[in-house]
Amino acid sequence: MKTVFTLVVLSVGLVFAAQDPVQATLGEIHAACQRMPQGHPRIRMTPETDPFLKIRNGTDTEPAHLHARDQILKAATDALGKDPVPFKRTGRRLSSDKVYADRILAFSAAWRLTGERKYVDACRQEMFTAIAWTNWVPDHYLGTAHMLQVTGTAYDWIHEALSDEDRARIFAGVCAKGLDQMGCNDWWRRTDNNWAQVCYDGVATAAIAFYEQMPDRAEKLLLECVTHVPKAIQPYAPEGEYPEGAGYWNYGTGRFVHMLDVFEKAFGTTFGLYEMPGFAQTGDYVMAMYGPSGHSFNYSDAGRSRRTFNPALLWLSVRANRPDWALEEREEYRDPNTKYGMYDFLLNPRFPLPLAEPKIPLDYFSNGRNPVAALRSSRDRNAAYVAIKGGRASYNHGHMDTGSFVYDADGVRWALDLGSQNYHSIEKLGTIKLFSMHQDSTRWTVFRLGNLSHNLVTVDDRRMQVKGFATPVSKGPGIVSLDLTEVVGRDLCSAANRTFTLDRATRVLKIEDVLEGVKGETVRWAMTTDAKAVVDGNVVHLTKMKKTRKGDVPRHLDVVLDAPAGASWKVVDISKGPNSWDCANDGCSQLVFKLPPDAQGAVRTTVRLVPVAVSK
Repeated sequence: MKTVFTLVVLSVGLVFAAQDPVQATLGEIHAACQRMPQGHPRIRMTPETDPFLKIRNGTDTEPAHLHARDQILKAATDALGKDPVPFKRTGRRLSSDKVYADRILAFSAAWRLTGERKYVDACRQEMFTAIAWTNWVPDHYLGTAHMLQVTGTAYDWIHEALSDEDRARIFAGVCAKGLDQMGCNDWWRRTDNNWAQVCYDGVATAAIAFYEQMPDRAEKLLLECVTHVPKAIQPYAPEGEYPEGAGYWNYGTGRFVHMLDVFEKAFGTTFGLYEMPGFAQTGDYVMAMYGPSGHSFNYSDAGRSRRTFNPALLWLSVRANRPDWALEEREEYRDPNTKYGMYDFLLNPRFPLPLAEPKIPLDYFSNGRNPVAALRSSRDRNAAYVAIKGGRASYNHGHMDTGSFVYDADGVRWALDLGSQNYHSIEKLGTIKLFSMHQDSTRWTVFRLGNLSHNLVTVDDRRMQVKGFATPVSKGPGIVSLDLTEVVGRDLCSAANRTFTLDRATRVLKIEDVLEGVKGETVRWAMTTDAKAVVDGNVVHLTKMKKTRKGDVPRHLDVVLDAPAGASWKVVDISKGPNSWDCANDGCSQLVFKLPPDAQGAVRTTVRLVPVAVSK
């Protein structure tokens, strides 16, 4: 297993980094492949850098790495003796790929850690079963790409333990079920969203893993990956904001970063992909999108999840020398009971970087295709935090949420976004065009996706304009303003402006809405929460339990309606959506008030969110 991997790789990598990846040539790809390790492994490691072998030989005794070893061996041992993963499709999607991926990665890594044949045999059997499945659902190529990625990786890791017959059989199956199906519903080869990132990651990984069996084809596939995926990276410009939201950042960017790591380890270069405008700064966007409660600003099709271990952010922190991006990963690394990082801690040998304070400013603004803003009172865990959605509803995976916000204080998410609804629960009905983003699309009849579920001002309960665009603009420290006129619609108002002011000393958030020339009868102000709500005149008292090391403790927030005088709060139960196809929103309600425009057609409202500690 000789390896041709010298310092020349680094110098050529720097040449590539200065080039436009779209202009890469087949000759450059061929040259990179000639420098690739001649043997295996070559996916995310080389024979010289193999972290599993270092542990196996006893040359790596880092406690976090040994813990990762123990996790891998437990996962592999637990899966031994189980029947191979059967084919399963749920609606449009392959749904057996995740369990399959967990198993074959654990088996192949366990073999490298121990040299025990039982893990190779189990991995072979899983792969033989998978290539015999009916198909890998190529009409929804995301699942196919995942199968290519993990099968290519596991094959590479156990390559030396396979017979020539095994290798030929697996390669034939990967071609038949995966690579030969690239033309099936292949719109993703021309798109600028997460599909291109995910699909090309799978194709690139397979092309490198199986290079010996198809050198000419592999180089052409790699050239397509390098020259086509930049279209999906252009939306990160100029500051790294991801238009599809923080949830899809984890998915799309995670797979793209995997591809970059594969390229860097195999070729010593990312062909200039990492250096594309905005991408190297994208860690700032992700960090700004998580509040001190641990929850993300889950706009667009993102779920209501907490911050967990993020492999892509770990890789980016090492690559950009930004340890402040991976503070959570650092905690996981040092936690002897961590359940995360089985592979990523081992495959990122420079991690953890020295501890560093966050460099991201308290006021964050992006100016990309779907801009957002986030304000913090401090870096304290009890800080106040507000994140505001700009942009437009008609972007990929978008909701009618332009102008909406979330708010944290005392480690609690008070004003929340319900997040997305399971796609299949809607698709199976056959009556809703879930991915049609037109103004009159039935997509917007899903409660969680339309504007009535979000923290917005709405005229006559009418839909917002899906092509209306708004940019959060800084008006000073802790102050953000949005012109929402085109979003509300000029047929309903002549002007609509929303301003957020966060007082860093008191943590109070003030929200001011001004609508002029209103042509409707009623303006509705709404905020969604899962806290217990009690109306007391112009104040709604919110209470929510927060888990601490000392047990659950109550936290309190007052939502104060300062203007206009005479308006009154109503707490609306939204635990059940208004339509039969809507999913449940357990424990959620909306704080709502409605009022007509004044004689001049204007509506002016002021609402304050006041942590109770500063209201007494």
